[in-house]
Amino acid sequence: MRTNTDKMLQTSLDAISRSSDARAADFVNVTKLLEHITDHCYELLEVLVIWNALKTSRKVLGAEMPMSEEAQTFETRTNLVLIEGVRSLDDMSKNKEGKPLMPAYVRYIKDTVEKTQGESYA
Repeated sequence: MRTNTDKMLQTSLDAISRSSDARAADFVNVTKLLEHITDHCYELLEVLVIWNALKTSRKVLGAEMPMSEEAQTFETRTNLVLIEGVRSLDDMSKNKEGKPLMPAYVRYIKDTVEKTQGESYA
């Protein structure tokens, strides 16, 4: 049985996933692009916190994890959205001419996800 919270979280993950597809051509200027990149990085940090909490809870609670099947499904979905979002940052962080903008927070989110997941997104 899906609750309203489940539906809301799924909708949020879908929106974050869609925002991973944004590129410079989608924005009127670099300022708007940088605003989107900043917002996207904050969204990815929120997803990272949720994913890490679910993963940690599952490891600590094991078989006693409440709603374990739902939690596992959501953990998997958050991980996919997180990886997709982080991988999109390189392409997203280029201006219309293809010049990298790479704000410091892009490097921060990539480093943070790398540390928590043990994978490189450089």
